[in-house]
Amino acid sequence: MRIIFALLLCLWFGPASAQWSEGRGWLTGAGWLPLAKPSGAIPLSIDGSGTSNNTSGATTPVTISTANSNDIIIIIAAPNAGPITSVSGATVGAFTFRSRSNASGGTVELWWAKATNPLASEVITVTPTSANFTSVFAMAITGAKTSAPFDTNVSLPYTHNSVPSDPAVVSTTAANTVLVGGFRMNTTGSPSAGSGFTAIAPLANSFALLEYEIVSVAQTSTNITITTGVGDSNGSVGDAIVQGP
Repeated sequence: MRIIFALLLCLWFGPASAQWSEGRGWLTGAGWLPLAKPSGAIPLSIDGSGTSNNTSGATTPVTISTANSNDIIIIIAAPNAGPITSVSGATVGAFTFRSRSNASGGTVELWWAKATNPLASEVITVTPTSANFTSVFAMAITGAKTSAPFDTNVSLPYTHNSVPSDPAVVSTTAANTVLVGGFRMNTTGSPSAGSGFTAIAPLANSFALLEYEIVSVAQTSTNITITTGVGDSNGSVGDAIVQGP
C-alpha cells in the first residue's frame, strides 16, 4: 500500500518525491504531507479449527490446519480430571496457560500459542492430571497482536465456577477484538452458541462449547451466552483477543 501511494505522489509532485519519514509523513516536491503511515493491520478472522474428545485416555489430541502465518491458536479444554498439566503442538511447541474455571467435576481452561508458520494437520496434545473424559476445542485467529494477544481490560480473563456459569461476561478496552467463551456443561451433551456468537467445531456429546464473535467497538459487560443448554453450565472462561500489529 505504501509503495502504491508513493508512486501516486511521484506522478503528482515529481519523481524525486514521496519519501516516508517516521513522525513527519511523506516528503514530496511540495514539502511535507503529514499523512499517517499505513498501519499494516490485518482484519481479524478465524483461520482454522478442530475438536475432539477422549472418554478415558491419558491425553487428548486435536488436529488443526491453517492457511496463514502468525496465527494465535486458542485451546479450550474441559477435562473431568483436571487441571490440565500441559498443552503442546508438534511444531508450535508448548502452549501458555491463560485461565481456568475449577468447575464441579473438572475444569474448563484456556491455553494459547503463536503459530509462526501455517499449520498442516498440526496435532496438539492436551494432557490432564489423570486419564478421564476430556473435550478439546482449537481455533486459529489471523490478524491478532502476536506479541500480546489479549485485551488489557482489568476484567479479563473472566472465569466463573458455579451453576450456572453462563453467561460469561466480557469487557474490552480495545475496539477490534475476538470475544471467546468456553463452557463445560452439567448434563447437556451438545450445547449451542448464543445469539450473535458462532460455535467452533461443535461436537456431539462433548459436554463443552467454544464460541466466538468478532467485534469492532469496545465492549462493556457483554454476555457470551448459550442457546441449547442455557443455565446448565458448571464452569466458564471468557476473554478477548486484540487486533495487531
